[in-house]
Amino acid sequence: MKKSFLLVGLVGLIMSFASCEPNVPEVPDSTNKDTCLVAMLSYLPYEANQSATFIHDGDKAQWTITPYTGGSSNKEFPEIMSEAYGDMWNNVIFAEFVVDGIGNLYRSLIAMNIYPMKEQYHVAIATELRFAVGSYYAGGINQLLEKDDFNAFMAADTIAIPLKTLSYDQPHPSETLPENSVAYLVKNKGLAEFSIDGGRTYWRLTE
Repeated sequence: MKKSFLLVGLVGLIMSFASCEPNVPEVPDSTNKDTCLVAMLSYLPYEANQSATFIHDGDKAQWTITPYTGGSSNKEFPEIMSEAYGDMWNNVIFAEFVVDGIGNLYRSLIAMNIYPMKEQYHVAIATELRFAVGSYYAGGINQLLEKDDFNAFMAADTIAIPLKTLSYDQPHPSETLPENSVAYLVKNKGLAEFSIDGGRTYWRLTE
């Protein structure tokens, strides 16, 4: 009899554990113009008077960027364009930065453009990081995502942007960067770190 009660209790305990599913956070819906724009801005949470300094984890060199508002009539930063056309919409965020030591003619930038395309969502992110006049490290993302994949992409804490080339403003062949060169956008932080040498060393945002 005791064995029977013990067996029934054990089965009940197992069933109770099996029925307790973990609480999986609900993925926010970013498939309309306004919610998408909020999600986009979380990756570029900058203000016009906010500088950011990065330190190289090898030689401890510093790289400082400051928002550029010279191209905006109302000094807004980042620049935002959000438009709707019936059932269609288009969100663009454009963030240019002046790099200390090279003036404001040649600027670094991070740009995001997202819009629906039939039953999918087009995501384009471009990055240009400058260390000198006339050249920049360039990379980006250009992809078409299904609804669930798009929502998961926009809900992620970090976006990894592959850096592909060292490019030049004047006619000159681009140079291919080592594999695994990358820039990371972190939600509510912005550009957090990047590597232009294939991941051997990183430039990291100072807190």
